[in-house]
Amino acid sequence: MIRKIIICILPVVYFSTVQGQHISFYRENVVMQLDSEHCFVTADLYYRNNSAKPAFQTVFFPYSCHSHVVKVDTISVFDYSTGSNIRIAKKIIAGVIFELPFAASEQKKIKVTYTQDHNGQSAGYVLTKVKYYNVTISQANYSLIINDPKIKFDSATYKPDNITTEEGKQKYSWHKSNFNPKNELCIYFHTEH
Repeated sequence: MIRKIIICILPVVYFSTVQGQHISFYRENVVMQLDSEHCFVTADLYYRNNSAKPAFQTVFFPYSCHSHVVKVDTISVFDYSTGSNIRIAKKIIAGVIFELPFAASEQKKIKVTYTQDHNGQSAGYVLTKVKYYNVTISQANYSLIINDPKIKFDSATYKPDNITTEEGKQKYSWHKSNFNPKNELCIYFHTEH
């Protein structure tokens, strides 16, 4: 139990040592795809250097919104502005840490992709990482696509804004403005046999 508490506190302590608040995290677009064993996540994250000087930001990206540990495979971080992958500085049980250099007043779009196992009943995405920036997200879009017809959506911590069917797959969408999440986006489901 103590180990879990330390793991949860580590990112907060880590970010309290980051110098300056010149970098803001202001937007994200996330697509989650669910099959019988995995949740595939693609997250586009938008950052801005609010300073007229170059800046450097250490980013912690958490990827588990459950109290239990869920295996994560094949995580990558891509910087659209340089057209190259970003080296992950450190991988811990709760997420990854990477570093972003910014030119003066530069905006960056970063893509984080990963595959996460699920327990057959829940999956999700961490929203409360915005607290590290002391701001609200001006715009956020989240979608869940269920690739396996045997998987049935039960509920989520936030009610979907739209439910559609595309190519025989159920798609659930959430659209948020000036968003300051208090909870993670956790999806609950079951499998029909």
